[in-house]
Amino acid sequence: MNPWLFPDGDYSTPPAVTYIPNQQRELVDTISCYVEREINGMYELTMQYPITGKLYDEIALRSILYVSPDDYTDRQMFRVYMITKPLNGIVTIYARHISYDLDGIICEPFTASGIQNALAGIISNSLPSSYFTFTTTRTTSSEFTVTVPNTIWAIMAGQQGSLLDVYGGEFDFDNYTVTLKLRLGSNNGATIEYGKNMKTLRQDEDGSQMVKAIYPYYYTEDNGLVALPEQVLFKQSTSIWDVYKPVDLTDKFPTGAPTEAELRTAGQAYLSNISSNPKVSLDVDFVPLWQTLELADTAKEVVHLGDTLTIKYEALGVSASARAVAYKFNCLTERYEKITVGAVKPDLSDAIRQVIDKVASESGEI
Repeated sequence: MNPWLFPDGDYSTPPAVTYIPNQQRELVDTISCYVEREINGMYELTMQYPITGKLYDEIALRSILYVSPDDYTDRQMFRVYMITKPLNGIVTIYARHISYDLDGIICEPFTASGIQNALAGIISNSLPSSYFTFTTTRTTSSEFTVTVPNTIWAIMAGQQGSLLDVYGGEFDFDNYTVTLKLRLGSNNGATIEYGKNMKTLRQDEDGSQMVKAIYPYYYTEDNGLVALPEQVLFKQSTSIWDVYKPVDLTDKFPTGAPTEAELRTAGQAYLSNISSNPKVSLDVDFVPLWQTLELADTAKEVVHLGDTLTIKYEALGVSASARAVAYKFNCLTERYEKITVGAVKPDLSDAIRQVIDKVASESGEI
């Protein structure tokens, strides 16, 4: 499905609802158009367009591209932020989901009790006011505090005291609506099997977030520094990952300096969210059987972002559950180019190595 082009402007609702006469444009000359998305991560579009295209002169920074980002979501708005110089008569256009506009909206300081009030407070304290709304069905009661002015995007994630830091969860986006869910996706019984629908795979191991111990502390000018007598809390005392990390937990105690026991409890809670093992993920290229004519009506084969699925190697008697944590979607063909599967158990990783070694030894290639 071809992208639609809209000029920069203020849309109180997406263009599909607020129709702008004589300004809607379909980019029929589009060469390629892909959307890539990760859970609580990037949500971007990359498009190639010829300089001979009918609407080439109308594509500009801050224009809006309106596309289907996957095979089940309504069209979403993506704002253009970079256009390359022509190469062989083709330009590459980069755009981010409209939710990235929140990186240009300030939230003034406020304090709220509970997740519902926190989300409402972000919008009511925004500058300038915006079309965005935040929703959730969760009822977590922890206190949320914005101590200094910051962008709403920064307050959502990526720093201590952010929404994800305080409440956890996973963000879902529908144009101007941001929903903080406990978890994206579901388990529909989908499987990826060697010899059935798996084409290729690549395994990655990431130990960048692993630590051996943390040094939790509290500090304000009025109360000074509060630390533990033992100084550090160990995640794994025998870990070969010899990294010690200072952790500022001051924002966890807005009413004053914590006791030794309170600081230790907060530090242990922080440790509980750090993995003891490297993060293992797979880039899996497989045939989306639900998009084939033969299995179009087989619902259990459908895989959406966040879904739990099973990866099987029947010859080795190994299977493991994992989640679809990212994807690359071809907007023109309306098919997935790649779905990334993460959080794979070590036993499956070992099985993958065995299969790759076997194929390589028998055929001389992977």
